[in-house]
Amino acid sequence: MPSHCLHSQLGASQVCRQAQISHHLFAAFADSKRLQSSVGNRSAARHRTASLKCTAASEGSNSVPTAATTGRIGTITLTEDKETIQDVMAFTGPAPERVNGRLAMLAFVAVAFGELTTHKSVVEQVPTVPFRIIFVSLLISAASIIPKYSSGTSLHDLTEAASRTGLPPQLKFFNKTHEVWVGRVAMLGFTGLIIVELFKGGALFG
Repeated sequence: MPSHCLHSQLGASQVCRQAQISHHLFAAFADSKRLQSSVGNRSAARHRTASLKCTAASEGSNSVPTAATTGRIGTITLTEDKETIQDVMAFTGPAPERVNGRLAMLAFVAVAFGELTTHKSVVEQVPTVPFRIIFVSLLISAASIIPKYSSGTSLHDLTEAASRTGLPPQLKFFNKTHEVWVGRVAMLGFTGLIIVELFKGGALFG
């Protein structure tokens, strides 16, 4: 075989071996990178898990329990009902003034109509219908408190929902503030009517 052909074959063989060696080195380098990346990812995941557990434990130890929400009316958030009957009927509770105001509004209209038709004063009308007065008083009182139990929401939240922000635009006039003030006027009017009629000696509207 000519010498130049032999040299050519030897050169090609060396090039092939160098290429194979380079390929194996590159593959080994890539494998080592993938291994390092995998180890790094697992380590980072472990660190993130430990951090989340520590954060959750810290928040759990420092957090203050809050009432579960049951819905929204307008901008008012309704919470789970934990209100007792003592809270409802307390002096500053949501029921007493409103119940008294509703009874006073109804009573003023009823006695005024009675005076116009019978010409009897308040003092003269009351003894003739004692059971009706008791029944209506209990009915209005119960009807003012029952929504608390039927909805599962505290009466305080339901009352707050009757504010301007909790009512539809067409009902904004009939809000909780107007009801309270109309009830106060009715209580004063009913009391004043009795006093005037005692001095007058008869029905004011009769």
